[in-house]
Amino acid sequence: DIKRLLFIGVGCQVQALRAIESDLGLEKLYVLGTNCVDNPRDSEALQRFLKSASDTPETAVGFEFMQDNRIHVKHNDGRYEKIPVFSLKDPHTCTGVIAKSCYACFDYVNALSDLTVGYMGAPWEGVKMTEHSQYCVIRNERGREMVALLANKGTLELGDSEPE
Repeated sequence: DIKRLLFIGVGCQVQALRAIESDLGLEKLYVLGTNCVDNPRDSEALQRFLKSASDTPETAVGFEFMQDNRIHVKHNDGRYEKIPVFSLKDPHTCTGVIAKSCYACFDYVNALSDLTVGYMGAPWEGVKMTEHSQYCVIRNERGREMVALLANKGTLELGDSEPE
């Protein structure tokens, strides 16, 4: 039997998990939340989107909507292509990339997680998306426990920022 579980998810997934949490019979549930972005529903929608956004969609391995209002497309040769969001060749190609239900998101900040990690709203640092700092919102004791565990193992580098 599973006694302890780490769940990683976006706000709507965490909302659903918390609704059934008491039925799971776990000793401890750790919930790591992320902000919900860049979630193509299927490969066809993803390819349609990449063809609109990238000059070489066939070499794209990932993308992020970043704080500099550009889509950063990472390619298999390590190169990053940066496309202004408002200059997509065919803006309608975003249809199907993001689920319609996401347009009415009620928990973008993932308020029911123990710890939320993300980059949205963090200052733009001008580096690759894989090297950019993330923020952590510790929401409760389980969140503090998760951060302490990672910091003590040396797998998490903490900055100096504190809430204002």
